[in-house]
Amino acid sequence: MSGIITTHGHVRRAYEFYNRSNIYVGIGRTTPWVDENIPPIPTGDETAVVEIFGYKNLHSKMYVVPDPEGELSYRGQGWREVQPENIYDEGAKWVLVKFFLEFDELPLIGYRQIGIYTGLEKLPGVSDGPLVPEQVVNPGILEVIDNKKVESREVDKKEEITLIIEF
Repeated sequence: MSGIITTHGHVRRAYEFYNRSNIYVGIGRTTPWVDENIPPIPTGDETAVVEIFGYKNLHSKMYVVPDPEGELSYRGQGWREVQPENIYDEGAKWVLVKFFLEFDELPLIGYRQIGIYTGLEKLPGVSDGPLVPEQVVNPGILEVIDNKKVESREVDKKEEITLIIEF
């Protein structure tokens, strides 16, 4: 007989992620998919975003739980924010993360893959702003990966990347 992870175990993992200070989104995959209308589903065995051309640090994060009446919407589902002091009482094993790509702060090329990294190490003296691969000593651990249809980058376009991660 095997055991299962308890809800509080999942919440603790969400808590550990939430309290990390070096969370980045990696942006890449410039090569088209075999079928551009149907990106492949990640296998879970990926260790890096392919053809990565930039990293952007986290803008904001919050604990969330599914709620059909929630004020947040993500991929067709309602969510609501949970305050940190209530995460165990409410079983908040999800963290919403948000990143912004500001206009031309990274190369203006289309991308098809994003990944959430923890533990990224920069070269000494490099600021926390957007990073190109040459400024990164070690990208850290790829925690989440998402394949998508091509997202075009334009000089006059500010992009918001939002993901909800379940632990």
